[in-house]
Amino acid sequence: MITANEQSVLRKWTLDEFQEACNVYGNSWSKSFAEEWSTGGNWCNCWGEDHPIDAEDPKELDGLYQFLTEYFPHMTYLQMKALEKRIESTDTSESDWYGGVEYKERIELSYDVLMEELVGFGVLEIVNA
Repeated sequence: MITANEQSVLRKWTLDEFQEACNVYGNSWSKSFAEEWSTGGNWCNCWGEDHPIDAEDPKELDGLYQFLTEYFPHMTYLQMKALEKRIESTDTSESDWYGGVEYKERIELSYDVLMEELVGFGVLEIVNA
């Protein structure tokens, strides 16, 4: 259900409806919008060879932006900036058996944090079924 006045648009969803809508664009298994990419490294093999791994271009949370465009197109620039500050970034690495290592970066926004922010902005209300 959607209600509107001159200042804002309020979407009323149950928790299940919110999560189902998120799952269309996000990762249902991790309950988040997430992307990961390689920032470089090297891989080695049993013959002593060492090969570089090129860094990939950084990614954005395209699924999150598609979700917001479809369901919350009236969000303001300042609301978007506040939401982007809640995106978590982590650096990880994976090592191979022969001494190589690949570095990765991951960005993520959980459904729970997104819901908290949208409710705080006054654009989402979670209702009982």
